[in-house]
Amino acid sequence: MMQPMRDGLRVAVTGACGRIGQTLAGYLADRAYQLVLVDLPRRGLDGLRHYGSVIELDLAQRPPIGLFDGIDVVVHLAGEARQDAPWERLLPANIKASYNVAEAAIETGCERVIFASSVHAVFASVHRPLTPEDPVAPANLYGVSKCFVEALAFWCAHSTPISAAAVRIGGYLDVDAIQAGRAQPVADVFIAAPDLMSLLELAISAEYRFAILHAARPGPQALLDIQATETLLGWRPQHGVPPTPER
Repeated sequence: MMQPMRDGLRVAVTGACGRIGQTLAGYLADRAYQLVLVDLPRRGLDGLRHYGSVIELDLAQRPPIGLFDGIDVVVHLAGEARQDAPWERLLPANIKASYNVAEAAIETGCERVIFASSVHAVFASVHRPLTPEDPVAPANLYGVSKCFVEALAFWCAHSTPISAAAVRIGGYLDVDAIQAGRAQPVADVFIAAPDLMSLLELAISAEYRFAILHAARPGPQALLDIQATETLLGWRPQHGVPPTPER
């Protein structure tokens, strides 16, 4: 049986200048993780240097040897996030870059890679709530690219020395946006920023070989069943959808 990871981990975060990446960098830095932050040139990495060391790099190109030397865990958040993105954009940003991250992590002996998947990998399913064991059902090519990421995580965990997880992220909102009522249109899939941060930290250190993790709120109308994620990580989201104000 795998043992839980030790304290003082050195973590690389790709896509560190994105909405989730910046929040995660600050969250982990506050908890004394040693961070290496990776993103494209001219995305604003200089503004994150107070969180850790930074690397400007296009991950769709073959990365330099030793990219993740000394890294214990890679959290791969980089990629094209637009649901209507064309395949010409998804192929390098979500497919090639994800494979390059996996290859670099394996080559340098990382212990784990956590891949950002999406609720869009299963969004076309008519079954609710969905467990991690249910078939994928992408509604668009963006969802297709996230199905690849999930398959890549499975391959890493079952064919290489590293463990891996794919996190199906729902509609990501910060607490201010939730309080402003912006959670209502995505009530069946949303995840509050603090809850996603706590899930990702637990995914870094928990004991598992492979996992598909559901990052969404609980509830009878929710698309994603989070019971398996709660059980594996000891995680419970703290932010639900506020009731619709009465008129």
